[in-house]
Amino acid sequence: MLARLAAACLALLAPIHGAFGQMPTHPMPGEIAPTVHAAELVQAPAGLEPGDIDLSRFVGRAVYVKFWSTGCLPCIQAMPRHAELKAKYGDRLVILGVTPQTPGDIAEFLQEKRPAMIVLSDPERATWRRFYPQGEGTGTLIAANGRVSRVSVNDLALDETMIDAALRNEYEPGPPIDWKGNILPHARAIGAAWGENNGRGGIPVGQDPYSLATEATFQIICRPAFPNGRFSGSSMTGASTAVTAPARFLIGNHVRPDGFSMRDPVPPTRVVGPDWLDERCFDFIALTPGLDEETRGTMVKAALEAGLGVRLGHGEREVDGFRLIRVEDAPELPVAEGAYRRWIGDRLDDGRYITRAEKHTFEDLAKALERTYRVPVVADIDDDRAFDFIIPSRMDTGTLPILSVALEREYGLKLVPDTVTISVIVVEEAAPQAAANP
Repeated sequence: MLARLAAACLALLAPIHGAFGQMPTHPMPGEIAPTVHAAELVQAPAGLEPGDIDLSRFVGRAVYVKFWSTGCLPCIQAMPRHAELKAKYGDRLVILGVTPQTPGDIAEFLQEKRPAMIVLSDPERATWRRFYPQGEGTGTLIAANGRVSRVSVNDLALDETMIDAALRNEYEPGPPIDWKGNILPHARAIGAAWGENNGRGGIPVGQDPYSLATEATFQIICRPAFPNGRFSGSSMTGASTAVTAPARFLIGNHVRPDGFSMRDPVPPTRVVGPDWLDERCFDFIALTPGLDEETRGTMVKAALEAGLGVRLGHGEREVDGFRLIRVEDAPELPVAEGAYRRWIGDRLDDGRYITRAEKHTFEDLAKALERTYRVPVVADIDDDRAFDFIIPSRMDTGTLPILSVALEREYGLKLVPDTVTISVIVVEEAAPQAAANP
């Protein structure tokens, strides 16, 4: 049954349009720019009216759609530079400042600063939903032909090079493409019927809030994205939503090397593969209510492989790291009833700075140290009981060797530099498929 389900999932890992729609996203380079929206306009030229504004009306000019508010310091810091650029390019550059504030909110600010832009008041953030900007203090640069030149520009970084390229109708590189030159597709698995409303903003269980799907109880979506993609979502039963993130992070969040359970966050040291794992970003949403862990794991792995264009396997590596050992004749540690973590404030009664109290095994302690300090740590102690630990914060301890001194003094534990063998997730680029004969 599992094999048949996995095969069916793989068959579905392809672009799905029409009835199921697509996740909204920021526009891609070279795409026709979306319309912007203004409930009210300030400092607008004659003939420009509130409502949806088609940017094709500015054809022949570069348009910078700036997302800002008076509470955004970088937005304000960039305004003098933007005024210089506007003065230099004149009518060849249009700056549209989109803000969620009303004209009454910003009247005094505009009177004092007189920014060189047309101000679009958009309290409902309609323009935000069309452009999905990185946030206030960024913008999207539109070419003279009305298409997107640069998806996301830091306000403080906007310069002549970018504007000149937009005036020449040039676009920044787009997302990864396949061997046929097509943008890599969503990797998506689709269920059959809706679940119950989950009581959180009217989103039914299994619906990802960024999808236009209308018939799915579960979905798994993995697709290439720009580092400035703005996807996020609420955690729901049986669901995992991730902001747009580097491939290594997504793999570590959803695949486990040997010896790690799903409750264990995987340190980046345990994901080995191409250098681009830290550079390329992907959108990932997995909404799988009601599926058992084995089935869900199979589907998520298939979606990651298809969406990232990789093969995921398991292996072992010998690496430079540390062994966690017990010092000879060390005192017995207090045994805990079970492993758990509890945050207990900034200080103990004796004045020591700490971040958390932990009751867990030596193996769990080694994994926690590896996640914090990003160097492999292996527990060379044959004892699977849970103990009470108080772990100093990384800020207070500074480095792993310094922490080792504290562990030895407090618990009779020592971190010894050594070559250690660790279980890893092995990531290999999938070979391009041969193009079908016409």
